Amino acid sequence: MCRHKLFQQVIGVTFVIILIGCSSPATTPKPFIDTPIPSTATPLPPTLTPTLILPTQTLLPPLMIIQDGNNLPRTLLQAKTSPELADNRIGGTVMNFWLNLEFDSFPNIEIANHGFKRVSVTINEPDSYLVKWDTPEDYIKPSYDEFITDLAQNDIRIIYNLIFWDKAYHNSGGEVNSPRFKTEDEIQRYFDYVRFVVRNFGDRVQYYEIWNEPNFKNSIMYIDVADYIDLTRRTIAVIREEDPEANIVVGSIHLHDLESLEYLTAILKSDLMPMVDVIAWHPMIDLIPGKTKCNGDFYYEYPPMIQEIKNLANANGFTGEFIADSLHWQTPKTNPTSPCTCSEQVSAKYYARGILMHLGMDVSVGLVLDTDDQPVAFSLVRNISTIMAGANPMNLPVEIQSEASNIKAYGFSLPNGDRLLALWTDGLAVDDDPGVASTITIPGFSNWNAVGMDVLNGFEQEMITSNESGDLIIQGLFVRDYPIVIQLSK
Repeated sequence: MCRHKLFQQVIGVTFVIILIGCSSPATTPKPFIDTPIPSTATPLPPTLTPTLILPTQTLLPPLMIIQDGNNLPRTLLQAKTSPELADNRIGGTVMNFWLNLEFDSFPNIEIANHGFKRVSVTINEPDSYLVKWDTPEDYIKPSYDEFITDLAQNDIRIIYNLIFWDKAYHNSGGEVNSPRFKTEDEIQRYFDYVRFVVRNFGDRVQYYEIWNEPNFKNSIMYIDVADYIDLTRRTIAVIREEDPEANIVVGSIHLHDLESLEYLTAILKSDLMPMVDVIAWHPMIDLIPGKTKCNGDFYYEYPPMIQEIKNLANANGFTGEFIADSLHWQTPKTNPTSPCTCSEQVSAKYYARGILMHLGMDVSVGLVLDTDDQPVAFSLVRNISTIMAGANPMNLPVEIQSEASNIKAYGFSLPNGDRLLALWTDGLAVDDDPGVASTITIPGFSNWNAVGMDVLNGFEQEMITSNESGDLIIQGLFVRDYPIVIQLSK
């Protein structure tokens, strides 16, 4: 009954969101950010590529134009590294050094270059199908320990996932059953592992995540929800004994349908809520709008669920942070056999949408991103990580006149008083979307300056604006299937 009641509430909220996102002029509340993006970007060098020559010298390709008729200079976005940035609430995942036994060091510099301010890690395999039974769970490779230290020194918060396969017990002839943690002996072996991890990393790790996707049925990851709640309650006490200042992360379910929502709902209604600091879930794994085989319907059902999740948690005593983790859009390079891959360009667009939608709803994000095989997404994430440094969501009313449908817009504030507005069309993304020239009216922002930032192509440009009755008007702004971010400053 809980599931059906929550789903009915979800449907109601969905209707409101669709009204807000439609193309007819309307005042739309939007979310916002905290740290200013640098305004002293480098002019685009003519030698970079012929398409990047200033428009007064050469016509630009249509996809490199933010505003119709705007011939003002464009400059490169200047991405910063993690230590240079205030918290942007964007993170990545580096799981399981046993899958990379040949590594003598770990990709610290690469992670910092993303601009990530938090990283999820574990010495163990993150998923049951990856388990290597002949590798220990009670050994920390020296280079991995150095990796953890380097993350902390680069001002990156660390979330350690306490997944446990009970390898020593398995290798001595014991059977690891599913569902997990039905016996006290197994629970105590888990507590021993938790103590081992916290004692080794407690001086550098700020967050401990209790399990990975406990709702993963038909695997040795699966835990009945009542057992998960009981295990978590007892594990919190173990962690607090070792590190009283530790932050506890719970949930971490793969949220993709009503059954998974029901599992999370049980956790949100439990007595865990006042005890924990973070609620996490994994919502967007190869989720492509409109494609049924890729859970495309859930793409549109999901955003209103976020508010239901937050409301339910808060009603039961939760006062902490929400994280949508493991956002992932694969390409044929990263997974050639998957039916739900998309091109590098389209994958990057979905990453941009996922990041800014969650931040706009006051939910932090964690990404699964293959730097070698997803260079377009890597570049885009670096740009967004810099732009969103210190970001806080805010209601930023905006009126949009456009022939485009399903426009999403979120507002953010910066510590120096600037504002950000991110907007895009939220349908199926394509490689080359010419966009729709639209008129954007921002009430109450008359005489503010506006700079448009193209996070995909990596440049910014001052916008041509006008003022009317105290409002700021941007005409001819091309709204595309990936976010364009407008920075407003006095």
